[in-house]
Amino acid sequence: EMLFHIQLNSIILIDHFLYVVSCFSMVLQSLGFYNSNKVLVSGLSSLNSQFFHINLDGCQNTRLEGVKISAPENSPNTDGIHVQSSSGVTITNSHIGTGDDCISLGPGSSNIWIENINCGPGHGIRYQNRKLIKSPLN
Repeated sequence: EMLFHIQLNSIILIDHFLYVVSCFSMVLQSLGFYNSNKVLVSGLSSLNSQFFHINLDGCQNTRLEGVKISAPENSPNTDGIHVQSSSGVTITNSHIGTGDDCISLGPGSSNIWIENINCGPGHGIRYQNRKLIKSPLN
């Protein structure tokens, strides 16, 4: 089962326009942004995604804050947040508990700021298949 929930006080803003349905894909992930600029995701919860919970691919100037991500510890390939080919990404004040990486940074990612993340269960933060920060629970 996959659940995608936007709380009442959540905001998804792309280029100064509010998007709810047209900005995400429900195929194997909870939420995906592709080649987007000035994205803000705040107060979002994602539960039991089948793959990445949040995927940022080709995004610029993107901010994720107050995100809550949860999947069983034994669920494979359920990265919390996956970033690739993106720059100017800030991820703050979030709780990520998955069966895989809390945050994974793929090729082409630069200028990434990660702060105040509660990670666990999960494998920590990974950059192009190299573990950078291990979760304190593992």
